[in-house]
Amino acid sequence: MHIPPVGSTPSSGAASGAINLSQTFDSFLLLLTTQLQNQDPLDPMDSSDFTKQLVEFTGVEQSIATNANLEQLIAMFRASEFSGAVQYIGKSIEAAGATTALANGAAEWSYAIPGQTSETTLKVLNDKGLTVFSTPGKIGTGSHGFVWDGNDTAGNPAPDGDYTLVVRSIDQNGDDVDVSINLIGRVTGVQSEAGETQLTIGGIAVALKDILSVKEAPSGT
Repeated sequence: MHIPPVGSTPSSGAASGAINLSQTFDSFLLLLTTQLQNQDPLDPMDSSDFTKQLVEFTGVEQSIATNANLEQLIAMFRASEFSGAVQYIGKSIEAAGATTALANGAAEWSYAIPGQTSETTLKVLNDKGLTVFSTPGKIGTGSHGFVWDGNDTAGNPAPDGDYTLVVRSIDQNGDDVDVSINLIGRVTGVQSEAGETQLTIGGIAVALKDILSVKEAPSGT
């Protein structure tokens, strides 16, 4: 597991801006020196424009310095967040999402039904979108848990991997009910993607903001 060093910003906007400003300022000083050397002593040029530009350069330089400090703070925050996320490894989390990992013969989800329904069907899909298992689900209002033992409809064990739960609930009028689904799984690692710290459950990436609960993983998992 690699933790990026604090302040490592390969494409830092502040650093790029500082380089561009330095080059522009060098050109400005060269132009100013050349004009001063070649001005007419009897008709000296007005220095107000150069003074104004010097002030503007100073303002831009201060802004770049502020951005550099902000980038440093962001890098420190991300490194701290990444280090803190390591504590989730080995824990069982519940998070928003319908896809989780089948490991050691078990995959687990929860689903919430907003109102009483007349029928609920649960389907487990593999990573190719094919249904490998289906079973009737709960019809009552509230949150319900579902643990799949990893066996397909024919009773054969499915290979470990990522599986998606699809829940269809129908109300008394035969209309579909909107059901929310959460994945439940044991955290196996931590990664950083596009500056965002994520937990991994098998091949599933979960953003920290999507975590709903954390608890000790059951023994033997």
